[in-house]
Amino acid sequence: MQIPIQINVKGEMVVGIMHIPERSLKGNPVIIAINGLNGNRVEHQRMLVQLGERAEKNGIALLRFDSRGLGLSEGEFWNTTVESKLEDIKCIIDFLKGCYRNNLTVFFLGYSDGAKLILNLLETSLDKKHLAGMLLWSPVLLPVNGELKKKKMVREPNTKAMVFPFGGLWIGVKYIRDVSIDKDFLTPIHEFNKPLMCIFGTNDEKTTDLINIMKTDKYKNVELSLIEDAGHTFQDKVWTEEVINNSIEWIIRQNT
Repeated sequence: MQIPIQINVKGEMVVGIMHIPERSLKGNPVIIAINGLNGNRVEHQRMLVQLGERAEKNGIALLRFDSRGLGLSEGEFWNTTVESKLEDIKCIIDFLKGCYRNNLTVFFLGYSDGAKLILNLLETSLDKKHLAGMLLWSPVLLPVNGELKKKKMVREPNTKAMVFPFGGLWIGVKYIRDVSIDKDFLTPIHEFNKPLMCIFGTNDEKTTDLINIMKTDKYKNVELSLIEDAGHTFQDKVWTEEVINNSIEWIIRQNT
């Protein structure tokens, strides 16, 4: 079953879809899908829709949503910051705790730049009692934001605010500053003490160096899944299916 949700975050509605199984696995596992820079509740090839439908059939709930300023959620993207995205995620977590009366286990799914959001979130005062594991698709953890730094600022036509054009959207200056900070995201991966799986495409230039790092002994805590010849967004039906299969099977294993 899929139901639409709306959550008020500082006066603006965050809109999402929750996939609910007829019968949940032990512990009521819930996947919270967290997107990258300009990702949304659907994603390429409707990957998150497909994942949600598969999760339902396997006794797993999934919540996918648009951050404020994206998709169906309220707000403007040029006002988006890393902090505002973290606020959205925290409100999603509180919503789920209320739905399940605190009887749930949470798996974070970070897609692309969404992996950084999760790691930033874990540095906050977040209550990790319900966190069962972390699943990362094409995580971008090494600095690759040169293309953003090269963009020329322009004025947004309506508000005249200074913004950067990116992917058909206007990115605010604060967000550019947030993501341009060279921050160590590898140490939190190494120190993460719960189940962790990373799924990469072997033909993804954005993550080639990270894959090589993850193969070293230092990151034995990371379960790697490599999709042969796939790019950053797993843009072939066969690759998408493999990502979804591996993800669901991994979560079921953690729940046994």
